[in-house]
Amino acid sequence: MIIGGAVNRRKPSLEIFMAGLKVLGVKASETVFVGDSLTDDVQGPQNVGMTTILIKKRPLPEDTKIQPDAIIEHLNELPKLLAALK
Repeated sequence: MIIGGAVNRRKPSLEIFMAGLKVLGVKASETVFVGDSLTDDVQGPQNVGMTTILIKKRPLPEDTKIQPDAIIEHLNELPKLLAALK
């Protein structure tokens, strides 16, 4: 777990995602980030090269330019989607 205060940054700042990659010892291109916020959990990770999955809890704004790589409505959909992404 990376705490924003520990790296003095908050999502969607690149530094917090880079810190997570460093701790895990993985490349951004090998990583899938799952979250429920377009700005914090999609735009931020995409800016460092991660694949993103949005958990859709509300309708997406029609005017958004932020597009996740995939959208799910429930976490139980995640294993099947991850298998398909391989």
